Amino acid sequence: MEATSILNNGGKNDIESNRSYQDNSIDLVTIEEIMENYEENKIAIQKYIKFKCDECEVDPSPVGAFLNEKIIPTLRDGLCKMLREVKQDDSFYKPRSTLNGLDFLSEYLYNMNPLHPERKSNWTYIFDVQWVVDFLENSPRPFYPLSLIWSKDVAAKKIQSFWKGYCDRKKEEVREIREFWKNIDGKEGVHYPPIEVTYEVDDTNNQ
Repeated sequence: MEATSILNNGGKNDIESNRSYQDNSIDLVTIEEIMENYEENKIAIQKYIKFKCDECEVDPSPVGAFLNEKIIPTLRDGLCKMLREVKQDDSFYKPRSTLNGLDFLSEYLYNMNPLHPERKSNWTYIFDVQWVVDFLENSPRPFYPLSLIWSKDVAAKKIQSFWKGYCDRKKEEVREIREFWKNIDGKEGVHYPPIEVTYEVDDTNNQ
């Protein structure tokens, strides 16, 4: 009984303390004053920023204007086109690819140069540009491995032909023939007689 009475009294005390806290809440007048001060400070800061901007007018940089008007739009279009090429080549899913992003962008920017509009109609491959040819003569690149040059179909045919030849070379009769010709080729002074091949021509169709 004493425990329940203590718990009940404790609950009543908590409720009364919450009521007293609600009664001591911030007055609405104080909130309105805070909002008015905030708006006044905000307006003052905006006027100050506008005054400083009008006072310190800076002429636009010619380099920045050229970048914004000429380079960035062309570069943006080149990046979008490069992403489409990467998606078409499935380079997202391959660790290595023949598609070089720097070469692609260099070729695109060279042919789409705003200072040379004639290049757009006469597209030039990047490795046919004279300064690229001169650079590669002094610093040649290594050749691409066949795994990057061949397509999936060509690679599959090469693998299948190699495996078929390997299986044929493992046969006993084929191994004997190969050993026979190896022994003959290893002997010195062995001359094979020339093989004469004659062809019979059927003249009945010409008559």
